[in-house]
Amino acid sequence: MPSTVSFALPNKFDGTAEQCKGFVRQVKLYFEYQQDRFESEEKRCVFLMTLLTGRALDWASAVWDADPQLKKSVEYFLLQIHEVFEYPAGGRDISTQIIHAKQGNRTAAEYVIEFRTLAAQSGWNDVSLKAIFYNSLNIDLQTKLACRRENSSFSELINLTIKIDNLMRQSPKQRTSKGNRHISPICDPATEQTQAEPMQLNASRLTEEEWVRRRLNHLCFYCGGPGHRSIGCPLKSKTSSGVNIQNFSILQYKSLTLPVTIRTDTLSLDLTAMTDSGAALNLINKDIVKKYNIPTQPCIPPIQIKAINDTLIDHGIHYQTKTVTLQIGLLHQESITLYVVDSPKYEVILGFPWLSIHDPAISWFQGELTHWSQFCMENCLLVQPQPCLTTSIESPDTKVPAMFHPGYKQEKVGLE
Repeated sequence: MPSTVSFALPNKFDGTAEQCKGFVRQVKLYFEYQQDRFESEEKRCVFLMTLLTGRALDWASAVWDADPQLKKSVEYFLLQIHEVFEYPAGGRDISTQIIHAKQGNRTAAEYVIEFRTLAAQSGWNDVSLKAIFYNSLNIDLQTKLACRRENSSFSELINLTIKIDNLMRQSPKQRTSKGNRHISPICDPATEQTQAEPMQLNASRLTEEEWVRRRLNHLCFYCGGPGHRSIGCPLKSKTSSGVNIQNFSILQYKSLTLPVTIRTDTLSLDLTAMTDSGAALNLINKDIVKKYNIPTQPCIPPIQIKAINDTLIDHGIHYQTKTVTLQIGLLHQESITLYVVDSPKYEVILGFPWLSIHDPAISWFQGELTHWSQFCMENCLLVQPQPCLTTSIESPDTKVPAMFHPGYKQEKVGLE
């Protein structure tokens, strides 16, 4: 490139999320084609610092002395800017501020920028930050994250929180219009190719993204609308010239139950478990736990749970069992932790976490679990199927005449 070409300085960055990607790209290009202007990597980092203003400068000032790597690597500096700011945004000491921080009415993306800025100044480790961050979120988000946060790093938990929050915040109007536009439960032959029912057997199925969106927002899996389940969807009752509604019987909800055995070091207990994809956790009746003294441990913090009408149930979940062995049938066995709840109708509930891991094939017509997944074949089954071997035994020749062999018909030898 000719030496006479001059480059404009990158625009200053104030922390606005929408400008983050463009700012990072400008800085990278500037350094790539202006290498002769900087004698060392440290000078590049100092130059990058001078391009920050507003919230971005507040954040960088907080971490400049605490993280020496910011002065040694431009790539690392830019990566930190990307992680903190590239999301859609909408007189106490730092420790007090971070402890009392709350999401409130803000989107998770907006709240994360404030929390990361406080976290950078707090000096706390990731384990502590995860607990404080989770507890500062709205109850709805805490419920959605309850089963997923344990094995996540602080950054992974933040990314997951933003993704789930974005799905939850899609407007009901948009959800309803999108659902109604693509659903045609009773198709006219002329339009059946373009308006396939998403949940129809042997037809196009919901995409994973759409399934998650409807699951998180408690929408009907049949039409995408709010306020009802697919089993009672009003669109299913509509008729057309091609369908006679008298051929259908009234649908009734019937749960799928499985006989299970729970084992501890001192106990073997036969129970009945219900499978429920609408349950966010795997649950066990507290009366069972109390009666058989199944070992438990506290949930810190307690898990808030809501009913389908969005009301809080009791005072949340305060205890979970220690790891127990769960056996289904003769061969399927696993280690599992169950959350203790007051559920008078069912002894054990295997919820969405269990169903998503084991992914069993279920015949809803027969009301049976018909096949285990490949995951279960490789990880959960105690004995792998073996080929069947047979043995034949031949009696020695007794030299007895055929007429006297057992079963010989008497009429053939005149013994009647």
